[in-house]
Amino acid sequence: MLDFDYSCGRETPSVAAMIYPFGGHHIQKFYWGTKETLLPVYTSVKEAVEKHPEADVVVNFASSRSVYSSTLEIMTFPQIKAIALIAEGVPERHAREILHLARSKNVLIIGPATVGGIKPGCFRIGNSGGMMDNIIASKLYRPGSVGYVSKSGGMSNELNNILSLVTNGTYEGIAIGGDRYPGSTFIDHLLRYEQDPECKMLVLLGEVGGVEEYRVIDAVKKGIIKKPIVAWAIGTCAKMFATEVQFGHAGSMANSDLETADAKNAAMKAAGFVVPDTFEDLPTVLRETYDSLVSQGTIKPAAERDPPVIPMDYKWAQELGIIRKPAAFISTISDERGQELMYAGMPISEVFKEQIGIGGVVSLLWFKRRLPPWATKFIEMVLMLTADHGPAVSGAMNTIVTSRAGKDLISSICSGLLTIGSRFGGALDEAASMFSSARDRGLSPREFVDEARRANKLISGIGHKIKSVNNPDFRVELVKKFVQENFPTHTLLDYALAVEKVTTAKKDTLILNVDGCIAVCFVDLLRDSGAFTREEADEYINIGALNGLFVLGRSIGFIGHHLDQKRLRAPLYRHPGITMSEVIVEDTYLISHFCSYRGRAEGMADTNRYLTMADDGTVNGHSPVDSPQQEWVVKKKPECPSNLALYSVQNVSSGLYLGHGSSSASGTPAKGQGTTCYWLFVHDGMSYRLQTPDGAASVGIANCTNPPEDVPVGLAGDGVGPSEARRWSFIPGPRVYPIVGGNYVIRCRATNTVVDNADHYSNIGNRIIGWGAHGGKNQKWTFKIKPGTDLYEIYSFENGIALGKAASNLAPATAVSLQRSPLIFQVRKVDIEYYRLSVVVDGKNTNYVLDVSGSNPQNGTL
Repeated sequence: MLDFDYSCGRETPSVAAMIYPFGGHHIQKFYWGTKETLLPVYTSVKEAVEKHPEADVVVNFASSRSVYSSTLEIMTFPQIKAIALIAEGVPERHAREILHLARSKNVLIIGPATVGGIKPGCFRIGNSGGMMDNIIASKLYRPGSVGYVSKSGGMSNELNNILSLVTNGTYEGIAIGGDRYPGSTFIDHLLRYEQDPECKMLVLLGEVGGVEEYRVIDAVKKGIIKKPIVAWAIGTCAKMFATEVQFGHAGSMANSDLETADAKNAAMKAAGFVVPDTFEDLPTVLRETYDSLVSQGTIKPAAERDPPVIPMDYKWAQELGIIRKPAAFISTISDERGQELMYAGMPISEVFKEQIGIGGVVSLLWFKRRLPPWATKFIEMVLMLTADHGPAVSGAMNTIVTSRAGKDLISSICSGLLTIGSRFGGALDEAASMFSSARDRGLSPREFVDEARRANKLISGIGHKIKSVNNPDFRVELVKKFVQENFPTHTLLDYALAVEKVTTAKKDTLILNVDGCIAVCFVDLLRDSGAFTREEADEYINIGALNGLFVLGRSIGFIGHHLDQKRLRAPLYRHPGITMSEVIVEDTYLISHFCSYRGRAEGMADTNRYLTMADDGTVNGHSPVDSPQQEWVVKKKPECPSNLALYSVQNVSSGLYLGHGSSSASGTPAKGQGTTCYWLFVHDGMSYRLQTPDGAASVGIANCTNPPEDVPVGLAGDGVGPSEARRWSFIPGPRVYPIVGGNYVIRCRATNTVVDNADHYSNIGNRIIGWGAHGGKNQKWTFKIKPGTDLYEIYSFENGIALGKAASNLAPATAVSLQRSPLIFQVRKVDIEYYRLSVVVDGKNTNYVLDVSGSNPQNGTL
C-alpha cells in the first residue's frame, strides 16, 4: 500500500497506523520509495482511534474466526466511515449482522472475501491492483476516467489492465467480494460514481448468481444512472452443463433463470447498457464507448507522466539480482545526515547558542524534548550528587581493581558499571516504582509501610547505615531544598517524607536516603512538569531512565578512579586471602626477598636483592645489587594432591636444587643438592613462604635491615636463630620480549645514563659510550629484527653504526667498527619495566650483556 502511495506522488503515506493486539505497542518501519518511514502499531482500536482522529477507513485483515468481533468493535467508533473485510469464509449469519449494523450506522462495508479496491493516484486497499509492476503497467499511479465495480478480485485486476489499454485508465475500482451477502453491492458504488463528476464512464462486471445486477438495471431505467455503462455478467458457460453449477464464489450459482448470466446480459442490454456479445468483445466495446466520450468532449485525455521508479522488495529483487537493504536499526533522537548535527530536531549550533547545558542535552537525547530550566538544573544536580561515593563501594572497587590489573579505561569502567543493580545504584528505579505505586493506589504512608512489612520486603530508598534523623545526609537536604523551592509541585516527595516519619519512629536510621529522594523527585519532574503525559512519565520510569541518571553520574567517578590509579602507577592488586598451597604456576622465576622487592615496587630506593647459588652450591639470600640475577625453575611434584601441592626449586645456572640445608646459630649455609627436594609454598596474598613438607621449618635469612653483601640462607623454625623465616617474591624470569619496530633511547637502570655513539667527537673516535649527557644528547637506536627469529641487530639511528664486536672480541667495546659484523642481541624482560640485552653467538646466549660502568664517558663495557 505504501509503495502504491509513493508511486501516486503522495507526500505522506495513506496508512496512519496499524493495530496488532499480540505484539505490544511499538514502531514498525516500512519502505517509502528508496527511504524508510515509521508507522505506529497499537494493541487496540480504541488507542489507534484516539491517537489518529483524522483516520476514517479501516482495512480489516483479521481471519474469518475473528473478523466478526473485531468489525463490531470498529463500528463502535463514529469516526470510522468505511471498513474493508478481506477474510474469506466468513459465516453468512455474521456477514448479515455486520451488514445490518453497518447500514444503521451509515458505514460502508467492502467485502468480505475481497481484495479491496483502488483509487488510482490516491489510495488502494490491500493487494488490489496486484504487484507494483502490474500497478505501473496498468497506469494505476494516476487517475483515469472509468469507474468499475466487480465481484471478483482477480477479474478486477484484469479490468485494470484492459482499461489501461483501451481507455485512459481506471478512475476507481471496487471488488465487492463473491460471498452471497456482500457488505455493499453494485448499486452502492455505481451511485457514488454517478455523483462523482470526475468519473465519466461506468463498468459493471457481474456474474452468475444473485439479482444485484437488476437493481442497477432499475436505476438506469429510472434515469438515476445516466452515465454510459458497459456491463457483462460472467458465467454464460453455465448453460452448457446439464445441472446447476457452483462456480468459485459462494454466491456464483443460479437458483433461477433470472440469476443466469445470459438472462442478466440480455436484461442489461435491453435497458440500454453497452453489452458485448462475448467477454472477448469487452475491450472493443470499452474502446468504442471511450472514444465516443472523447469525441463528444466529455473526456479530455491528459498528457501521460512518467511513472516513478519503485525499488523491488528484498526477497523479490534477490532473484533478479537487485537488492534493497533496510536500515539495521531505528534511531529517533539524533541525525547527522544534514548540514549539521541535530539533537531531537535541535541543531547543535542552537544547543550552544541557547546554553542549555548538559541537563538540556540529556532532555533532548533521553526524552526528545526541551525541559524547563528548573528540570535540567535538577538533572545536572543529580549527576553531581551521584558522581562518586568513595573508593569502597562495589562499582568503584571493581574499577580500581581492573585498572590496577593494567586494563584500559573502557574495560575498567565496564567492570564498575556491571555491579549496578538492585543492591547498588539500581535502587532508584525500584524506589520510584514502589513509592509511586503506593500513592497511586491511595495507600496512606502507614498503610504503605505495613504492606511492605507484611510482604517481608524492604522499602527501596529508605534506610542508611550511618546517617539518621539527628545526623542527616547533606545530599538529601540539598535535593529537598532545591525541589521544594523550584518544582511547581512535589507531591511524591511530600508522600515519601511522610513515609519517613513513620519509619524513623521505629528506628532513626530509616530515613529517606539519597537514592530514594532522587527517585521520588524525578517522578515529580516527569509527572508534573507538563512536558509528559502520565503514560509517558510511567514509561520512562519503567524503561530505566532513573538508573540511567545513576549510570551517567557514577561513570564520572569511575573514570576518575581509573585515572587516579594510572596516575599513581598502582601495582596489581592482590587481596589478602587464606593460607593456600596450590598458588604457584610452574615457570622460571627470579626469587627476591619480599621486603626489598616491595620497597622498589612502591617507588623506594633500589634495594632489590635476589636469591642466588654459588658454584659450590651455597645459597645466598642477599646477593649484591650489581651481581647477576639467577633464574630458578619451579615444578610441581608429580601426582601431588591439590590440597597439599609440593614443588621443586632448581637453580638454572648450577642445575642444583634448593635443598633442606641446616641453618644453625653459627649460620651454616644451606647447600644445593643434585637430587630433587620438594617444598610447600604457603601464600599470604602477596608473597610466599617456602616450608618443608611437614611445615616445621621455612627458608630464612639473617637480618634484612642493612644486610651485608652476602647472607647465607638456611632453615628457620618459628623465627628462631639467625635465619628466621622470610617471605619471598617470585618474579617471572627473563622473557624473550618482542620490541615493536621503532627507535629507542637505551638507558642504564643502575646509573640512569644513556648508551650513546660518540663518533661525532674527533678526540674520542668511533666508540660506544655510556653517558648520554655527554655532548648534551640522548641518541636513539633502531632495533632491526632478523627475519624468522626473535633476535635483533641494533643500529645508531643517526649514522647507522651498529653495535658490533670490539677490537678485543667481546671485551670493553671501545672500538666498535663499521667494518666488523654487528652483534646479535636477544631482548629479555627481567623485571617489571627493565630488559637485558644479551649477546647471541651461533644461536646460543652468552654471558655477555650490554652494560655501562664507570664515570668516564669514553668507556663502556659489553
